[in-house]
Amino acid sequence: ILLATGRKAAVSGLGLDKAMVVSSQRGISINRECRTSNPRVWAAGDCCDNGGDMSSHYAGWQAFVATRSALLPWFLRWGGDQPSIFTVVPRVVYTTPEVASCGLSEGLVRRFYGPPGKRWHRVRVEWSAQDRAVAEMDYEGSFVEVFVHNSGRVLGGTIVSNRAGEMISEVAIAVNLRLLVKDLAMTLHPYPSYSFSVHKAWVEAATINLMSNLSSGIFAKIGMKLLGSG
Repeated sequence: ILLATGRKAAVSGLGLDKAMVVSSQRGISINRECRTSNPRVWAAGDCCDNGGDMSSHYAGWQAFVATRSALLPWFLRWGGDQPSIFTVVPRVVYTTPEVASCGLSEGLVRRFYGPPGKRWHRVRVEWSAQDRAVAEMDYEGSFVEVFVHNSGRVLGGTIVSNRAGEMISEVAIAVNLRLLVKDLAMTLHPYPSYSFSVHKAWVEAATINLMSNLSSGIFAKIGMKLLGSG
């Protein structure tokens, strides 16, 4: 039985109003540096209004951002680059199998870019085609699915596997750094490993992206010639 009641920030009774710190039922309001409405107060973790994300790794990241922002001057922060709490947050449900995702969900991709096939495409690799998973009888119901823009940029992805929590980091890096699938496909992955399925997804996505761009270019040239001849 799975009972998901949710949780919320417990910030009442802390005297935040006396400290001039703005909060609501959702938690303490913070900016991208984890600074509150009081410029001398920072907050991090589940007490903040994080849009519903209360994962421990996101809280840890916020603590890093808050500490760095509070203690270091801007010119000592990685050469002036300011990390932000608005980063790509991997989401993992530690069930059996695990379910992990990051970036845009398919629903959000459809909302922003329309149905698949025009501005983006979806690639799904089943674990039944994964040699390591088949050898270890660990493939039933498992897959990796990625959403890729026609430019080749990775928009998001989902992995269902007993190792999904370890494997989603590669997708998160791709989304966060706006990497292209052609570069990911050219990165050698060890075989036989579970991450090789992620590589297969990159290769298939890069192939689809290449063929789509080639066909668009060919039809564009044909159209220009027809217009020119007319």
